[in-house]
Amino acid sequence: MNIKKFAALASFAAVLATTVAPAYAANPTGTVTIKWNTQSIATMTLTTNYSATGTQGLGAPAIFQNTNGGAASAGCTAAGTGSEVASTVNFGNVTPDSAKYVDCLYDNGINAAVATNDTLGYTINVQETTAPTSPGSYMLCLLPNGTYSNTGAVAQSTRTSNASVTSIVTTTASGTSCGSGNTTIWGTTQALYASAASTAGANFGADVELVIAPNAPTGANSGVVTYTMALN
Repeated sequence: MNIKKFAALASFAAVLATTVAPAYAANPTGTVTIKWNTQSIATMTLTTNYSATGTQGLGAPAIFQNTNGGAASAGCTAAGTGSEVASTVNFGNVTPDSAKYVDCLYDNGINAAVATNDTLGYTINVQETTAPTSPGSYMLCLLPNGTYSNTGAVAQSTRTSNASVTSIVTTTASGTSCGSGNTTIWGTTQALYASAASTAGANFGADVELVIAPNAPTGANSGVVTYTMALN
């Protein structure tokens, strides 16, 4: 046999020896890794004039007042416009005083019901995204109902009389806050609540207080408040 051919055959045999298939087994096994990445989902429902179960109220709201010693003619309309529509907090007719601030409190004004699977949690933010006309003559405040928590049930107001209305008397309504524990609604984002965990359901209810400066200008007025549920 040609020496070169013999060497080639020997080399080929060596290759075969190193690439022989593994031995058969009675019950062979193998593993495969399967991966996925679950995305965050969330829901938020806002109701106004809300009930004990958090549903939208369409009847007359309960509105209380604190005129801070102003004239008897100053104040708020006890039942607003007599009814309500979804996504609206309507104080109806309000009357300023010539020298004192007037506080109008809309009971059970807004409830935010939220849920998310995000294990890193979330933050509920509020912001006045459309300011009223003559914003220096008015201020809006959220006064929490109950103790906010990541599992909080719907809580209704315990402020049920004129005497329970918080007095916010300042020289410039747009230059102060609504007080400790309350949320002042500005044109900048304000954190209403923050959580570091997911929630199967939590409620954040609040009364809405409208602060009216002395001699506030006449006419229909409104502002838009935007709630944002920011996932972490």
